[in-house]
Amino acid sequence: MKMKQALIGFGSLLCAFSSLEARTVFWGGPTESVLYQSDGVTPVDSSFTFLLGSFDVGYDPLTSPIETWASNFNTFDQAYYNDTTDFFSSSANLLDTGLSDGVNADPTFDFRNKRLYLWVFDSNTFNPLVPTTTESALFTGDTWVLPPEGNCGCGEDNLPLEFYVSNMTAAVIGNVDPDYSGSNPPIDGPLGEFTRPTGAYDFQTHSFTVVPEPSVALLGSLGLLGLALRRKRSV
Repeated sequence: MKMKQALIGFGSLLCAFSSLEARTVFWGGPTESVLYQSDGVTPVDSSFTFLLGSFDVGYDPLTSPIETWASNFNTFDQAYYNDTTDFFSSSANLLDTGLSDGVNADPTFDFRNKRLYLWVFDSNTFNPLVPTTTESALFTGDTWVLPPEGNCGCGEDNLPLEFYVSNMTAAVIGNVDPDYSGSNPPIDGPLGEFTRPTGAYDFQTHSFTVVPEPSVALLGSLGLLGLALRRKRSV
């Protein structure tokens, strides 16, 4: 009897200490993921970046220019694609402070109660003077919202959180087939251009071209002209 009470006490103590730490988040794609770029033929590979994160409060990526996403995106964790196993996954902890201890996580952003997105891209850097094309995908899900606490104590409320391709329900850029069945229509995002692959796949990036505004291009041209004239006068 005393032994049983001691074990119960130890379990309660362990639970109390764990509640001071974090809640684990698992995320990624299925084993042997089938991921295509916008041409429907070329696979996504390890040259792409895989980020799990959240946008600034009040920022809507669906109605905002893609060239502004990076400056408003807060990374919770980063994963790396394995070309050998066709697999990407990672895990990170939501701390009691709302911060993340994930790879390249934003050091100041409070992720509690925030919607998460999976952002996949080959580049998020754009030249403000010339058109720039990128392969991008941005997904989320109905359940992709972090809890209000980093750790809720023991019980079901403190089970690890999971954000995988299989529970994605929405796309901003790209398209996703959550059940990899090939029978249900994939979920398409309203942005970007693509050619749908033949057969089943997990998700596909879309091609997106950022075209500079005429005023920006004009300012850049005037700047280059002024620099050229300055060099000519100094010769």
